[in-house]
Amino acid sequence: MSFPKCSTIGTRQLKGFPARSTKPSFSQAHLPPKFAVMDPLIPDQSCDCVNAISTQFSPGFEFRGVTSDMQIVSWDSVLFHVHRERLLEASSNGFNTLLYSAESRIVVPEISDQLNIILHAIYGISCSPFQPGVDTLMDAVCLFPRYGLKAKDYISPSLPLFNDIRYQMPLSPLLTFVVSSNHELGDLAVLASAHLLALDISTMSDKMVESINPVYLKRLFDLQTSRINAFKRLLAIPPESHPATPKCDFIAQKALTRSWAFYTAYMLWDARADMTAGTIERTFQTLDSDILCELCKNCLRKRVKSIVIEWSELKVGGS
Repeated sequence: MSFPKCSTIGTRQLKGFPARSTKPSFSQAHLPPKFAVMDPLIPDQSCDCVNAISTQFSPGFEFRGVTSDMQIVSWDSVLFHVHRERLLEASSNGFNTLLYSAESRIVVPEISDQLNIILHAIYGISCSPFQPGVDTLMDAVCLFPRYGLKAKDYISPSLPLFNDIRYQMPLSPLLTFVVSSNHELGDLAVLASAHLLALDISTMSDKMVESINPVYLKRLFDLQTSRINAFKRLLAIPPESHPATPKCDFIAQKALTRSWAFYTAYMLWDARADMTAGTIERTFQTLDSDILCELCKNCLRKRVKSIVIEWSELKVGGS
């Protein structure tokens, strides 16, 4: 089975799964054909219409001490001043063959918001001052191959675009994960997966599953499974016993062990990879209130505290 370079799931549907949500709010029943890379309309290269000029890539824009020597006009008529040599250096296909001519001004079929992100990535500049939304960022990433750009070369933890996306990613982690999986952006996918612990993979439609690189989908499944298994291991260890007292001997303390088994069984019945520390504490607070022996209470609280700490420190992303 082959997988497209960009997801076939609509941006709006994917944006509906926010960070730490318990249920995805997108609908899998009505999925638009594509959210980003469509067959482009061929712009009229002779059109000189300009409605605005880029504030970053303005006249006189310099790179490595050299002033820009050509212009790019977006589909919505915004003018960008760039360097032919830099674009040729970055692109493996002459910026979609547009640089193979001697024209000093070219027109592309992308809107200015998308082109702005692409150019910022090429020049290694953060686009955060323009505050692009996560959908616009992901649409731009999906356009990289069209212009001979490898997303992996421009989206890594040490580069500006990675952090631009990272800042917006919690607003739509599923969209970020899907795009990351199709462009082999492992570090970004790890960050996104930490916000997808509540995603029930078993309920995903075939169309949605096919939109994700299968290797990355398995990693997400393994992450969720490993966390649930780790949670089970934590709950399998009951509170320690305290020294026997006249009011609470070893036989009496078995009541706490039985109650612990009951409460842990209840929690494991609906165990989730995104279980919060607060949920764990609230569940055992009920058991705490039923215990009369203060020494038993202390043993219970000590064990619950240990579980909460270990669970909170458990790694939520995987490579």
